[in-house]
Amino acid sequence: MWPPTSGLHAKVDTCSPEDVDTLLKPLASGSNVISAWIECDNPVEDAVVERLVDAISKTKSLRKLHLLLDLSETSIVNVLRSLEQNRSVHRLEISKTTFRRRSVRALARLVAVNRTLNSLSLCLEQGTDSFTQHLAICGELKEAVPSNRFLTDLIVELRGVNRATDFVIKEALRRNRALVNEAVNFVKGSSNRKDAVAFEALQYSWTVQLMFPR
Repeated sequence: MWPPTSGLHAKVDTCSPEDVDTLLKPLASGSNVISAWIECDNPVEDAVVERLVDAISKTKSLRKLHLLLDLSETSIVNVLRSLEQNRSVHRLEISKTTFRRRSVRALARLVAVNRTLNSLSLCLEQGTDSFTQHLAICGELKEAVPSNRFLTDLIVELRGVNRATDFVIKEALRRNRALVNEAVNFVKGSSNRKDAVAFEALQYSWTVQLMFPR
């Protein structure tokens, strides 16, 4: 049994597939890892990505995940898909990643179907196509975010500025924050039906759980 720990830092592009298994075992073994920083900014064999995807898909205790990934689009898509049904990660940060058409769509699908993620932060690398990337990402998220009632914070950072400022996105996030406030009111004793409905929907949301009496 792995000893309880609060964080894991793994640079998987310097490891063999077998070493990646060992390095990421705490994520998939049910140990008490609540945050992870996973870096891969050099080409790796497919088996390494497969081990990474498998570990992420099995994690049940992780709350914060920071991915620094410079991988092929297929690999990025597989990583994003592994998080679609995740029920533990509340805060996701992605950097060093180049988003192409398929990975942008995979990101939007993750936002649309995931029911645990409260905070998503993307830091785009500056380059010749970074502006195109941000337009594509924000365009897809404009469609995906309104269907998600759990996401309360979204950053698409380019050159130090949050570009996720479309009115539709901002209104959806504002709505979600209002739902959190209503759920918290219920936790504090409100008998308002609206607050009760919000709590029923968001009771497993991390932003609401933080307000639970200790």
